[in-house]
Amino acid sequence: MSNLAKIAQVLTPTEIAAGIGWYPMARRHSRRIARAHRSTEHRAAGVISALSPRCRWAQNLIRADDAFRTGTARGLFADKAQAILNGARPLDTLRGPKTRSFYRNITGNLQAVTIDTWALGAVLGTRDKRILHNTIERVGEYEAAADEYRSVASWFGLRPAEFQAAVWVHVRGSST
Repeated sequence: MSNLAKIAQVLTPTEIAAGIGWYPMARRHSRRIARAHRSTEHRAAGVISALSPRCRWAQNLIRADDAFRTGTARGLFADKAQAILNGARPLDTLRGPKTRSFYRNITGNLQAVTIDTWALGAVLGTRDKRILHNTIERVGEYEAAADEYRSVASWFGLRPAEFQAAVWVHVRGSST
């Protein structure tokens, strides 16, 4: 039995509900930022996605909102966020599979799977950052992990992004 299947068997109803609601909540935040700054949902989701690597969710939202408010993106990958803020199309700008999937999830595509170190750690059964970073860099590993999420999600009647978010809530121990 895979690590993900083992986790799926112990997910609580609260974790599953949080997973099902996570990306719709993220989309509401994206829409709120867009409305507040007279922008588009896709641009806001793109900036959020670009600024997301190695950034906690609450800080990610603060940075995205601040980027729209000031006109200047700050943080890791600020150059990508700045390009999107300035009008570049998100999927033409976001290069990594994680940020591209995260953008798709935020904008409503729940078939894409966002694989961050927490999600990969659940697949591999480890929290060792050296192993996780070395693994995710290998060709094909991101998609293999995403396929594992898709497969296990289908066994449990969840959409892939919902399952990934529920696992993320479980392994992180919180919904934010």
